[in-house]
Amino acid sequence: MPPLVIYFMALGLDALAMTQIMNLCFFVGRVTQAATFGAAGHVDTAMLIATAPLTIAALAALVAGLALQQRIPRGRFQALLRAALWVMALILAGQVVGHYLH
Repeated sequence: MPPLVIYFMALGLDALAMTQIMNLCFFVGRVTQAATFGAAGHVDTAMLIATAPLTIAALAALVAGLALQQRIPRGRFQALLRAALWVMALILAGQVVGHYLH
């Protein structure tokens, strides 16, 4: 998803369009993943029960994010996205360095 964020920011999309496109990409990816796991026989009742709290948390975060999006100016939104991307990049770089040091 981070490459899409960078690409959409370079296109200059507004926050609402960017969020809607990323939500659609995420949704299609997860439905495809669920269908693949289901077809392979890896989805059972225990798994559905185990993932229900995570699904509820994700939906709550989506609703909260959509509510916050309406209150954040475009410039601030892009600054927050850049900061989040830098944090992700630093975490990934740290993981690589940690892997090679062990």
